[in-house]
Amino acid sequence: MSGLYFTQQPQDAVVVKGNPAQLNCSATTEGGHAVNITWQRDGEPLENTRNRYVLLGGALYFKKITHRKQRGSSERSTGKIERTDAGVYVCYAKDPNNGGIVASRKAKLTIASEYLFCQLFGDGYSGKKQANFWP
Repeated sequence: MSGLYFTQQPQDAVVVKGNPAQLNCSATTEGGHAVNITWQRDGEPLENTRNRYVLLGGALYFKKITHRKQRGSSERSTGKIERTDAGVYVCYAKDPNNGGIVASRKAKLTIASEYLFCQLFGDGYSGKKQANFWP
């Protein structure tokens, strides 16, 4: 695994529901070889979806942050699963030449309402559907 290292690791972020977001991650080897990047949320591997996918450089991109909860029901009794992008994310880099793997730092993605976001970070949020990245 010698020579495999991160050039950028994901950072904690607070984002507004419905907005796009991106968790950055990139890695390389001492020889400059390409590496494979994969992600996990809350310890579970992530697959690309129409709304969330890994970009060419390794960043995890969200077209639109989702956060829906089923109130008054449990997953077991209804079969419905909470849909949310909130969680703790880890980026994994793998060297395809020798199989070495390294894990990034953990990054927490927190979803806030527009109101809460403005309370936490001031009135810099315009309400437009644009990316808001707050490490």
